[in-house]
Amino acid sequence: MKEMKILQNFEVEIIEKLSKIVKVKAKNRNEAEQIVSDNWRAGQYILGAEDFIDVEFFTLADKQDAAAQS
Repeated sequence: MKEMKILQNFEVEIIEKLSKIVKVKAKNRNEAEQIVSDNWRAGQYILGAEDFIDVEFFTLADKQDAAAQS
């Protein structure tokens, strides 16, 4: 007789990273980042599938265990 394996429920987090480079004129690096941040919050930069650079998968219990160990 075949042994029945009991299936368990898992929560798996999917983290996608998107990246876009934009050019702005500013007095310094901090101002440039603030301008881009403000513009992004205002919806001027919409990142989509063409901006995809990476993906990670974490089973939530594994991620919590790793955080507890560090």
